[in-house]
Amino acid sequence: MKRQLTPEEFKALRPHLTRMKPQNVDAAYQVLVTGKTQLAMARELGITQQSVCDAVNAVWRHFQTYYEKKTGFKIPADWIKVSAVLPPEMAEVVTQMERSAREKLMKEQR
Repeated sequence: MKRQLTPEEFKALRPHLTRMKPQNVDAAYQVLVTGKTQLAMARELGITQQSVCDAVNAVWRHFQTYYEKKTGFKIPADWIKVSAVLPPEMAEVVTQMERSAREKLMKEQR
């Protein structure tokens, strides 16, 4: 699963990332928000790919906790986060699909 965050989602997480080195926060941002590869970020910053991977995983765990608190349900491991730009009528269909899936999951998690 390709992990992605919007700039707004990452910004909301920043206050929870104070224990991370700024360089690692930046690496995670570049991977999760702009779509750079972990290898490219490791080379650019002169750190190991494992360090970038660890930073991305740490931020993703914070996102899952944040999302669970915000929405009231835990994201299943096999779910994929999608971000798209669509015409209004198609966006409404996708929004309704997400809402239905979330409601079904919330009932199952109770």
